[in-house]
Order: sequence, then C-alpha cells, then structure tokens
Amino acid sequence: MKNGKRWLALLLGVLCALGAFPLAACGGASSESATESKSETESVSASESESESESESESVSESESVSESASESESESAGGFFDPASVVDAVIEVPAGEEVRVLNLTDVQIIDSSQERNPARLSDSEDAMYAPEMMEERAWKYMRDAIERAQPHLILLTGDIMYGEFDDNGTSLLALIDFMDSFGIPWAPVFGNHENESKLGAAWQSEQLESSSYCLFRRGDTDGNGNYTVGIVSGDELVRVYYMMDSGGAGGAYQPKENNVITSQGFTVDQLAWLKARMEEVAYGAGRTVPGTVCFHIPSADYVRAAEKYTDVTPAFTIGRDVMAENGDFGACNKAVTGPEFPSLGGMTFLELLKWGGVDSTMVGHWHSNNTVITHEGITWAFGLKASTYDSYTVGEIGGTLMTLTGEDFALKHLYYDRAYEAKMESLVYIPADAIGGIPVDGTDLKPATTISVDRAEVGGEYAY
Repeated sequence: MKNGKRWLALLLGVLCALGAFPLAACGGASSESATESKSETESVSASESESESESESESVSESESVSESASESESESAGGFFDPASVVDAVIEVPAGEEVRVLNLTDVQIIDSSQERNPARLSDSEDAMYAPEMMEERAWKYMRDAIERAQPHLILLTGDIMYGEFDDNGTSLLALIDFMDSFGIPWAPVFGNHENESKLGAAWQSEQLESSSYCLFRRGDTDGNGNYTVGIVSGDELVRVYYMMDSGGAGGAYQPKENNVITSQGFTVDQLAWLKARMEEVAYGAGRTVPGTVCFHIPSADYVRAAEKYTDVTPAFTIGRDVMAENGDFGACNKAVTGPEFPSLGGMTFLELLKWGGVDSTMVGHWHSNNTVITHEGITWAFGLKASTYDSYTVGEIGGTLMTLTGEDFALKHLYYDRAYEAKMESLVYIPADAIGGIPVDGTDLKPATTISVDRAEVGGEYAY
C-alpha cells in the first residue's frame, strides 16, 4: 500500500508539471489522501528535479554523504509538514524528552523435539530438554525478565527466533507470536538462517508475522524476506531509523526459490540498493541525516575487523578482563568471529554505505557465545545477548541487550538474567600481566589459559583487589 502511495504521488507530480491538473489540485488539496502523500511527493520530486537526465539511483554522488544531498531539499521539507510515516514502514511515537528504550533479543531458536524429522537427530536427553512444554523454562522466562526490566518502547529480534527444521507444523512460530503479542509492545523481527527450514515455507511464516497484533514485520519487495524500516519519533521529530534486513544463509530452506529465500550468507546487491534508496528517502523527507541502526542476523566481515584490535592479544576474550576496553567497548567473545564480506554497491563498501547514510550502529546475533559491543571505524558493531538456552549458549550469558536513546545519541547495555553474573561483568578490572608486581612475566611464562591469583595488585598507582 505504501509503495502504491509513493507511485501515485510520483504520477501526480508529473501530471501537475505537465499542466494536466489545476494548481489547486496539485498543491492546495485539503483532502485526507492529499495530506497523507504530501511529504512522500516532496521526497520523490526533490530527487527527480536534481537529476532529470540521470537515473534515480545515481541522484546522489557516492563521494558525498546523504546529508549533503538532503540539505538541498531541506527548504522544501522545512516549508511544509513532514510526516515520518511517509518514509518508514512503521513508526514508534514517544513523548518529547522521554528516554527511548529499545530491547534486542536474539537467537531464541525454539526447538520442538516432538517435530523431529529424523529420530536420530536429537539424543534422548535432548528430546526431553526440547519438549514443547519446555518453552517457558528455556525461553519465555529469560525473555520476560529482559522485557520487564527494560520496559521498552520497541523490541527487536535479530534472527533465529525458532528452528524451522523442528517446526514443520508452525506451532513454535505461532507460540512465539502469541508470547510476544501478550506484552502489548511493538516488536520487529528479522529472519536468521534457520527459520525458513520449516516445510510451511517463508511465505507462510511471513504471513503469520504480518497478521500479528503487535508485530511490525513486513516481507518487503527486494531479495529475501523481511526488509523494512521502523522509525522512532520523539515528539514530532524522527530521531532514529531501524533498518531491518534479511542476511540470508538459509542453506536448508524449504523451496527457497518459490519463497524468495536467500541461501547464501550476507546481503545481495539488490538489498544494498534498497538500503541506499531508503536512506535517501529518509534524508530527503526529513531534510537532514537521521541516525540509523541496521539490524540483521549474520555478522559481516566488518565484525571480524572490529574484533581484530583485541584478537591480536588472544583469540577468545572478555573485554575489561582479558583485554583493556577501548571506546567503551564491552562483552565477551567466546568463539572466533567470522562473517562474509558483503558486496559493494557502486564502488562503496558496506562500511562506506553505512557511513554515507548516517548509520552509527548495527545489531546482529548468530554467534551464540559472542556478545561483544565494539566501536570501530565510527560505527558500533554489536552482538546481542542470546535470549534462551536452546541450542548452544554460554552459562550466565543469557538475556537481552538494551539500547537507550537520548535525542540522537544512544547507549548499549546487556541485561543478564543472572544478576550476579551481570554485577561481575560490570565490575571487571583489567590488570596487564606485566604489571603484577613480584611475578616475572616476559610473555613466555604465561599461556592464554594461565590463571594468576593475587590478593592485591598495584596498577597505575592504585590497588586492585
């Protein structure tokens, strides 16, 4: 419907320019439909007037940021009413001045052993662990705790919400939808690499999510399933856009071609073109760059590069304990980070595209034992905290990740179900091995697994107990 409105607005603008309609019908209409499409028409016409001899995809030079292009249409946006709903698929409205809370839950990965296709797939103990009646114990209690603590305005689910191989009848997905809707809070999921294995297919799964009472999911009109946008409006200002995207990887998907499933890992070029177009649309409509967060499931190679500033010390690490935190980084990396190199778009790398569009953060899942939040190259690359004990997980590191927004600034924090573990993680003190007095350390005596116990160590003139 939204795309239809945009094309209608475009057609109206062209016809008006040709004189097919009187001026009042073009700019002075007071009907509800005209009001709804006003900012959409401005957004489209702004790009068209600048590039009559160019294609729309080339209307913004790749050497400039989207903000420089947006400034050219700022007077047009400022001179009339801008409706944020005209440039995003869903809007979350928050009273002006109120701190915005967005909770991320990732890799819930519900497994229903009663739907096991191959009797040898799970062991007897796993059959009991993953029985359908175990959803409360393995998932709901952790998710409920995080939601009640965060009291969020919006909940994100960054993939692998259930294991499609164990949901051929769809009951796990429907149970999750009912559970999430029970809070009465808008929620926005993306698919990971496991949901689409269900024999019901991604189209059916998308339909269930779209018909949910509070789910904001939209299947979208590009590659994959679930490429859409959610805008946060504080007062009457659009302060952030969440770009929800399908990062594929569903190699075991059911009828992938018929269900528009991406079997390879990462975004396609068409998806990146979609992302760039949506960034342009937001900037043109708002007349400025609006900060953004891209949410997907499988991390890009940028996550590997972000971790490299720590992995030259040790392959597995907890920031603040094994390595000195930089730029407010935190979290644990319990498994080597890997991720595909996303394709470039018109000469721009994925990183360059994000910077161009004003994106300052990304949120992913996939690696259950990794929950680092690392700022690198001006962007915060965040792994969400795993939200259940289905499939592999690290004891103690279960919960959710809270993003708080103050104006256009943001802060991230893990909310652990285990409060004692959370207190421990927040009180970590990094002590360089060569700063421990009385213990000869030359880099050869200690191995990564070595543990040193001391009553007191002096670091920088202060004592750490």
